Amino acid sequence: MADTPATTTDNQPSGEASAPLRVLVVDDHALVRSGVRSELTTHAPDLDVIAEADDVEGAIAAVHALRPDVVLLDVPLPGGNGGGG
Repeated sequence: MADTPATTTDNQPSGEASAPLRVLVVDDHALVRSGVRSELTTHAPDLDVIAEADDVEGAIAAVHALRPDVVLLDVPLPGGNGGGG
């Protein structure tokens, strides 16, 4: 039988803390971004909101610079067509 490390229920080797998922929040409304950040901070300790953007240009720059694991994106965003056009 091969030696394999013991794992926890989240498939991480035991004794190793998993890094939080790094999240970029993109919405053109500051209140929405603030609310999403607040909810994630309060209810999802395994997520880390690393940045916010309010338009397509800012979102693209943040993705290239920060390489988040997850992007929460408002589709009809200034600078884009929201796929409707």
